[in-house]
Amino acid sequence: MRLISFRKNESSGWGILAGDSLVESSALGPNIAPTLLGFVEQCAANPALAASVAAVAATAKHVPLASVTLAPCLPNPGKIICLGVNYVDHAKEGGNNVGEYPAIFLRCATSLLAHGAALRVPKVSDKLDYEAELAVVIGKRTRFVSESEALASVFGYACFNDATLRDYQRKTTQWTIGKNFDETGAFGPSLV
Repeated sequence: MRLISFRKNESSGWGILAGDSLVESSALGPNIAPTLLGFVEQCAANPALAASVAAVAATAKHVPLASVTLAPCLPNPGKIICLGVNYVDHAKEGGNNVGEYPAIFLRCATSLLAHGAALRVPKVSDKLDYEAELAVVIGKRTRFVSESEALASVFGYACFNDATLRDYQRKTTQWTIGKNFDETGAFGPSLV
């Protein structure tokens, strides 16, 4: 299933992507959460839900994808934890060494934008750079799990364009400022 979030007629919604069309969540049944994040949480509580929703979507009313505007696939995630300097070639390109433990930084929801939307280039810098990333969406509350159990907490995956102001990233030992300018992280188009 390819899940998307969107805006339509001044409201937000989510649905299942099917080629050039989508099935809006409202067509999936009365007990389906109104937000995609809520649906992810429902699936964590009931793992069989995703399969039953996919079956309903196969015969539900489809609307043209062109009738909506994409939003970040998860517009308001609880937290976005990012790992850096964990890819050898990119680390070398930036003059960094890959350590035993990756660099960790956070991204804020205001830094997100939809797939295909124009990145907002801040006036304070001309050092905007980007990296293609794989976003891993955790679907259930997870704490202190073993490496062998970790994948059981993953709900899905999405593309992420991690645009960064490199000069601001390097102003401190923490990368947060360079990674969190508004609308610099394209998230999607879909959560798979």
